[in-house]
Amino acid sequence: VTRAMTPAEDEVARQIVDVGARVASAHARSIRGNAAASLPVALLMLLAAAATMSRDRRGRQIALAAAWTGIAYQLGTLVLTYPIVRDYAWQAAPLLARLVAMQADAGDAAATPDVVAKVVMAFPVFTSAVAICGSLLLIAYFGGRRGRALYGLERRSR
Repeated sequence: VTRAMTPAEDEVARQIVDVGARVASAHARSIRGNAAASLPVALLMLLAAAATMSRDRRGRQIALAAAWTGIAYQLGTLVLTYPIVRDYAWQAAPLLARLVAMQADAGDAAATPDVVAKVVMAFPVFTSAVAICGSLLLIAYFGGRRGRALYGLERRSR
């Protein structure tokens, strides 16, 4: 949106923020658990990047461990956060649909609460799938011939 929100749009946006706060409050334990799990995974990813870039002899193993850990983390996070997203989607969908209709000026018929809720619920699944694909790419590279050749475990073929 390239214009300032109208007072009606601003009120709907405030209600959406209130829904987010209520949902976050109701799921505070899951959110804290997700945050606690994020820190060791992030540190492992940082270690893997540093070991790989410094050509540390353990870099390949660390990168593979980080990739597999990343997959497990994404799946665990999805299981942990999906109930939060589901609650938010169903509570905020009518408000989000109304805000989209207000901002579209034409009242886009596709922006029904059902459609908005499904889009909101699909977002974490999509982002987890993209992250898992990234981890699989690392596993394919470092676990494959190129990764072994990079660390001198196999001669490079031309």
